[in-house]
Amino acid sequence: MNDLTHPGSAVEIIADALEEYDLPYERMIEEPSAGEVAVHLLSTWVWDQREPVLENDYAAGPLLLDVLAALKAQSDRNANLAQAYERIGERLVKAARDYIFSVHAMNDADEAERLVAQRRREYQRELTMRRAYE
Repeated sequence: MNDLTHPGSAVEIIADALEEYDLPYERMIEEPSAGEVAVHLLSTWVWDQREPVLENDYAAGPLLLDVLAALKAQSDRNANLAQAYERIGERLVKAARDYIFSVHAMNDADEAERLVAQRRREYQRELTMRRAYE
């Protein structure tokens, strides 16, 4: 899926995030600030990729109901349209984020965790060698 030699590959992005957060993938993606990681991952996809927006769990089901409720609310003077729009936006963004992370959860996340472990082993080896020379 990704060219691992390219510094912007999904594996590199995930590995860098795993090191920054110092958490396993499953816990790292729960962090609110990991939305930025999702943006970087999405940037590795084809430029016009709409899959995260169109094929997520929310778009496949409740989105239509929320849009219908918002359309109905447009004719109700007492309705809070901003709240209806905010609900749609919030749920759509969360679902797209979940979709992006789920796509990368298997191969890329596993490979990134191996890469992080390798980096840590190399770092430990370097430290050991430096101490030996001192």
